[in-house]
Amino acid sequence: MAINEQGILTYNDYPDALARLHGALHSQEGNVILVDAKPSYEFVEKHSKDHAGGGAHGSLHKVDSIVPLIVAGTEDRPEFQRLVDIKEWILRLVSGTLGTVKVSQSFVGLWGDIGDSKSVPSIDENLNGTESLSLLSLDCLNPHYKYMEFFVIIFLNKKELVQGCVGLETNRRDRDLALPKYREDLLKAIEEDLLVDENILGIFYGGSLANENTDLYSDIDLRIVVKDDVFEGYRLNKKQRANNWGRVLFYEDFPWSTYSIAHYDTFVKVDTFYYRVKDIQPSVWLQNIKIVRDTDSLLKNVLEKSATLTYSPSVEELEFWRTKFFAYVHEIYRRVMRNEIYYALRCLDNIRLSITTGWYMDAGLQPNTFGDWAKLEGNKSKLTEEQLNLLEQWCSSRDSHEILQVVKNIIPEFLKVHNSLCGKLEIDENLETIEEILNLVF
Repeated sequence: MAINEQGILTYNDYPDALARLHGALHSQEGNVILVDAKPSYEFVEKHSKDHAGGGAHGSLHKVDSIVPLIVAGTEDRPEFQRLVDIKEWILRLVSGTLGTVKVSQSFVGLWGDIGDSKSVPSIDENLNGTESLSLLSLDCLNPHYKYMEFFVIIFLNKKELVQGCVGLETNRRDRDLALPKYREDLLKAIEEDLLVDENILGIFYGGSLANENTDLYSDIDLRIVVKDDVFEGYRLNKKQRANNWGRVLFYEDFPWSTYSIAHYDTFVKVDTFYYRVKDIQPSVWLQNIKIVRDTDSLLKNVLEKSATLTYSPSVEELEFWRTKFFAYVHEIYRRVMRNEIYYALRCLDNIRLSITTGWYMDAGLQPNTFGDWAKLEGNKSKLTEEQLNLLEQWCSSRDSHEILQVVKNIIPEFLKVHNSLCGKLEIDENLETIEEILNLVF
């Protein structure tokens, strides 16, 4: 160790030695004796693996202390090159301060022993989509050490850092990276406004905020429970209330509805729903909510009851699902023959959505409201990789023959899902009738 002219303590062969000694001395109760191994030596017991030549356990020397760090997908670096500082850096990355990444897929920690080919992790085996990564730095690898512990590698997938279409270049990148902060500012303004209102009995969030899986473009799903005698006034004032939280550029709103969608100048939108007390009933949709205010434990009770509910399709749902599928197949034929191609493509989109509804029903998942593609694709999708691949294959141009061919390609999957649902509900598939219906087009 040495102290430079500026009075700064520097370490040479024993990195951060004082802090590490302090941690070791205070990591357990009782009297402690610290023993440090010489470089290239280690303390061995019957269950330990020896690391002759370096990379061992038991020494404060730099040979056994410095580890490699590979960073990809971000230009940001930890403030200090210590493992104890990595946590804060990663939290900043995944919380949106530096851009939101999907924790489970965007960075992976790997460790093994360089020098022992049997235990070196294979990057190709541990990471999917390696071609989307670029190695920006490789620090602390010393080729003179015969043996080194390969302790930490962090990968950040560049295409996850700014969520969106792969390869899409946008001149709004800086704005997009700031969206989590804008969303937090809105949340603060919302709660400061609503929490002092005595007519509001309950406040909760749904969607990605409640599920704690927000990304850059997540909106705010806000739910407000008000006293019955003032409900109508709050419903009528829903647009004006949203102005309290920020500068609204425009609204999606029906005057007679109980909800309003406000689009703010920060590119964050807030979907606000107003409820009477009687409107809040146990539901599978209320199994994941984030409660902000709950004056009479109404929301707590509903949340507990909702947690016990499960979804299973009914015979009526199956009948509606399959008859709408048939109707869209027939309508596509009519519209193609009339050269109403956009109409036909809209029906084709509804057929694809019908299949996703069937997949959800078959898996025991509550399907989206029909017409809603939210979270059916992308990182938050609950569909299998095979199902997502099928959706991608079922794409069509405006060519009439291609449109009809795509419909034909979808039918085997419909029959597969239909067979499974009929088996679970113990009803007849009636394949002869289905064949007659489809043969009117093909």
